[in-house]
Amino acid sequence: MATRFWIKPQYFRIAIPALWTFFAQAQPVHDGDKVHKRETTIVIIGKTGNGKSSLGNAITGQQSFTVGRSLSSTTREVRVVKAQWGDSVVKVIDTPDPVNSNLTPEQLNTEIKKWKRLTSPGPSAILLTVRCDVRYTAEEYDIYKKIKAAWADDSFKHVLVVAFTFGDRQDTDLDEELKTVCPELKNVLKDSGGRYALFNALGSKEEIKEQVKKLQNIIDGIGRTSLTTGSSEEARNSPGKISSQEAPGSPDFLKSANFKNVMAISCVGVGILAAVIFKKKF
Repeated sequence: MATRFWIKPQYFRIAIPALWTFFAQAQPVHDGDKVHKRETTIVIIGKTGNGKSSLGNAITGQQSFTVGRSLSSTTREVRVVKAQWGDSVVKVIDTPDPVNSNLTPEQLNTEIKKWKRLTSPGPSAILLTVRCDVRYTAEEYDIYKKIKAAWADDSFKHVLVVAFTFGDRQDTDLDEELKTVCPELKNVLKDSGGRYALFNALGSKEEIKEQVKKLQNIIDGIGRTSLTTGSSEEARNSPGKISSQEAPGSPDFLKSANFKNVMAISCVGVGILAAVIFKKKF
């Protein structure tokens, strides 16, 4: 007796959108004389005074964000700036310190949801700014935990990168120093999958470009390896379930095993359609 071959309905539902996205992202989209390039979305978070705005200026290559010199927060509300980033476009979202803004828990959740909406369909990276010249504090860890909890899904950790700022004051080997940091910072680095970068906002233009280039490489690596971290565990624990990181149209989905299934099914579908048309004509 012939063995039946069952195909999960969810793959049929996403096959066409996935194919459309695949071919759309394979080349720039032309709209008249404009060319829409691939966009990288970066969210910068952290405590007041940790250099979020300076980091945003380094990434965009321009003075996009106001840098404060006082102990009070300069960034009062979220700000979004787009800039050219090599052959693509980078969208940088500079955020205020939500914990030190005297927000209620409900207001904090609302603020984080607003950040998430600005990253739609999802961030390429979340940069957590941590000063490398002072000890990581319990207050900073509390801010981090509250933002992570309000984000409310594992995609936060999958795109998290620790951005060590004030690199001009780092006089020891950072890799060695991170072996002896406090447990709280070790937990953060564990959440990020060990991804971190060092930034010196006072460096030369060439030095800053090199720092940003290293960050680009880290973000490119996130897209290639996201399904080997938490999302792959979720997939293994829930067979057949498509995780949020594998949403149709997302860059991670196009690299996933599920996308291969969708492509295979789509090819079969095209073959069947061609056979039907051929039979009607001949």
